[in-house]
Amino acid sequence: MADTDFRRVLDTVWADAERSGFAGWDPYDGLNGRLFRATPFFRIPLARQAWIQLVKRTPINLRPLTFQKPEVLAKGVSLFALGAWRLAATAEGPAREAWHRRGADLLERLTALRSPGWDEICWGYPYDWQSRAFFQPRDCPNLICSVFGAMAFERRTDGGPAAAVPDEVSRFVMGALSRTEGGTGYITYTPTTNTRVHNVNMLGAALLARSAMRTNDTRLGAFAAESMGFSVNRLLPNGSWPYGESANQAWVDNFHTGYNLVALEDYRRTTGDTSMDAALERAYRYWDATFFKSDGAPSYYDNSHWPIDIHCCAQAILTWLALERLDPGARAKAHRTAEWTMRHMWNGRHFTFQRGAWWRNDVKQIRWGQAWMFWALAELVATQCGSRGLIHP
Repeated sequence: MADTDFRRVLDTVWADAERSGFAGWDPYDGLNGRLFRATPFFRIPLARQAWIQLVKRTPINLRPLTFQKPEVLAKGVSLFALGAWRLAATAEGPAREAWHRRGADLLERLTALRSPGWDEICWGYPYDWQSRAFFQPRDCPNLICSVFGAMAFERRTDGGPAAAVPDEVSRFVMGALSRTEGGTGYITYTPTTNTRVHNVNMLGAALLARSAMRTNDTRLGAFAAESMGFSVNRLLPNGSWPYGESANQAWVDNFHTGYNLVALEDYRRTTGDTSMDAALERAYRYWDATFFKSDGAPSYYDNSHWPIDIHCCAQAILTWLALERLDPGARAKAHRTAEWTMRHMWNGRHFTFQRGAWWRNDVKQIRWGQAWMFWALAELVATQCGSRGLIHP
């Protein structure tokens, strides 16, 4: 596909999101349904988890039937902002001004969406969420939402109050999410948990490293290195990363591994620390060889191709663009998966959420699918314009 084809898709996705006020559905928002909340099952953790999975996996959208309303997700807004800034950096004339204005507008939205009750700026999801490991109340801040919110502000290069936000988020991470185990620091998911999830820890460590470089804060820099080492030291001999360290977090999947790779490469670029290069290359070779078919189709797990998930498509594009240093063919691979995604996961209006061998879940997911693919395609278009495939500032 030509650059103009991807740009037309970007325009379509943006216009659709703008019409809805950037509100929509999310795979894990099932507990927002008022009908389920009114039942006794809402008070049972296993029932909450089961209901979320039912709403997520059913190809028919159950949400309107349970009196659920679309929500604006801070993370989705952050991803759209990242794409808008990328397009502003590569466009010219009125288009450049338009994308810059859109990015700035989304930062204002993000500021309004911050989690209430916290001194530092941070973000969470606008729904209750029951995971395998913990329960997270609506708007409770978490590392993932906060990191991507910080990144959206980092991409704005014209200064102003936005420049201080990422370092404020870093203070939240250090104050509320930093933990120590066996004398080694790591970063957890939410203020109320101690869960050891590698993509959470590594994305947080990369953020702290960037903040340390801006502020010359040696304490932040030391904790970033310690936290990154926590996960790198737990890379398995074959080059795979389990999702987390708990017994029920042992699976290995495509897009979380991609998160880890991008975070570690970003940390290396930020700090110049090459001590983890062998682990990074081993993990990249495993990811690159394990999770993709010859036509670019992404597998979800290391031991199962199905389901094909739009998030795997988007993160694959971003990961290859970020790891081009290790693989001269990375950009071509990113383009191949982008073309496969357009043929198999784009219905002309929005991106399909998931598909199996004999089924398709076409429910439009604003954060999980639309926003992620918007950012991924914006990065791909930028590289086609001659820009380096840098994922983070």
